[in-house]
Amino acid sequence: MNGSSSAMPLKKFFDACETIERHFISLFTLGVGLIILYEIVLRNLGLQGLKWIDELGRVMLITTTLIGSSVAVKHKGHMIMDVLYSVIGDRSAMVLRSLTYVISAAFYLYLAFYSIEWTMRLMRLGRTMQTINMPAYLTWILISFGIATMGLRYLVAAVKELIDPQGPGELKE
Repeated sequence: MNGSSSAMPLKKFFDACETIERHFISLFTLGVGLIILYEIVLRNLGLQGLKWIDELGRVMLITTTLIGSSVAVKHKGHMIMDVLYSVIGDRSAMVLRSLTYVISAAFYLYLAFYSIEWTMRLMRLGRTMQTINMPAYLTWILISFGIATMGLRYLVAAVKELIDPQGPGELKE
C-alpha cells in the first residue's frame, strides 16, 4: 500500500468537511441576515420583534467564526508575523512554522476533546437555549466541529510544512 492510497480517506474527509463548511457558512449567514433584516423592519414599524433573534445571532456569530477560522487554516488565511521568518534561515523558519502549527494543532485538538465532552454532557442533561428552546448541544456540535477541523488542519499544515516548505499557499489535504 503506497502513501497516497492511505491518505485518500483523510483527503475525502477534508473535502467533505470543506463542502459542508462552505455551504453552512453561506446559507446560515444568509438566513440569519434575512431574519435580522426582518427584525429591523418590524422594529421600525413599531411592532414587537422576534424574541429569539438575538440569541440566534450570537449562535451564528460563534459558529460561523469557528468554522470560518477552520477554512482559513486550510487556505493559510490567518495573519502571521513573518518578520522573524525572514531574519532566520530557511530551514529554521520551516522548523519554527512547523512547531507553531503543531502547538496550534495541540491546542485546538485539546479544546475539541473538551468541547465534545461538554456537548455530550449537554445532551445528557437535556439543556435548551433560553429563547429559542432548542437543545443546546446542537450548537455545541457545530462548535466542536469547527474546533476539531481547525486542529486537524493545523496538524496537516505542520506535516506539509516539513514535506514541502516552499509549497503552494493553500493546504491540499
